[in-house]
Amino acid sequence: MNLISFDQYCQAVRLANVNFILTRREEAPWWLEYVPVTSLILQFGGDGGASVVEGTVTVESYLLLVRYRPSSACITINGEEVLEDECILLTPGGRFVISADGPRSWLSLTIPRPVVEIAWSSSRKLQRRIEEGQACIVPAAADQQATLLNLATALLEASRSGPGAVDTRNSEEKLLETARWILSGDGVERRASPEFRRANEIVAVALSSVAHLDFVDSLYVDDLARVADVNSRTLLRAFNRVVGMGPVRYLRFRQLNAVRRKLNEASIPTVTAGLQLAGVADMGRFSGLYKGLFGEAPSETLRTAKARRC
Repeated sequence: MNLISFDQYCQAVRLANVNFILTRREEAPWWLEYVPVTSLILQFGGDGGASVVEGTVTVESYLLLVRYRPSSACITINGEEVLEDECILLTPGGRFVISADGPRSWLSLTIPRPVVEIAWSSSRKLQRRIEEGQACIVPAAADQQATLLNLATALLEASRSGPGAVDTRNSEEKLLETARWILSGDGVERRASPEFRRANEIVAVALSSVAHLDFVDSLYVDDLARVADVNSRTLLRAFNRVVGMGPVRYLRFRQLNAVRRKLNEASIPTVTAGLQLAGVADMGRFSGLYKGLFGEAPSETLRTAKARRC
């Protein structure tokens, strides 16, 4: 297991362009292992704390996400809860918001387009969801998940041991066949209905308006509501459904994480200058929130980052 820090983890995740927003002090280790094999790509990770992850798939394949180990964390994808016996399918270029209230570990697996599109060609509802780039929750029986995880783990262990440890090509074929088995299940149709579609649209527009901004302290709920063309109450409901918190709290966490990224870059001469750049009015209160979330004062983060660059 390749243990890394939260900051390293945010930069190391592949296959999607992601923005990790830590929302509660970390409770477990962060780790990540990347396994490039012949025709598939496996990525294993462990998230050490509660977070909101905004992302866009950057590969031309579909991504199948599976819980790697059991956890008590409540996980949602675009506002829909993902149960223990369910997987997430992300579409090429699709946007997503994954929210979790605690640590969890996961496996992501690239699935070639034909595998998904042929399996779902008979369902107009699923085809429409694919065309719109929407994530889909996919039920998986216990034996299906066990087979998938066992095969993926064998490939992970083979990558640690070096070439020849297992028959990689045969394992890949079996892994892909298991994924096809899961995707062709009867329960997919039931979970394909976009229950929170309108809420997702509202949040997607609101988040896109701040995606290019490093700091958002000067933005208010009314600004996001105006961009999304809804009233503040509707925006609040949409954020609570999709992100798991209201827009005010989300913006605060987003700012805390953005400040930490800037401090880790050591591109800001002093903490005071950085907080002023972020538009922070009450620096004492902000520093207290920062330490409560990350376990160290902003000055400690900057000092460590500068020492690392020397």
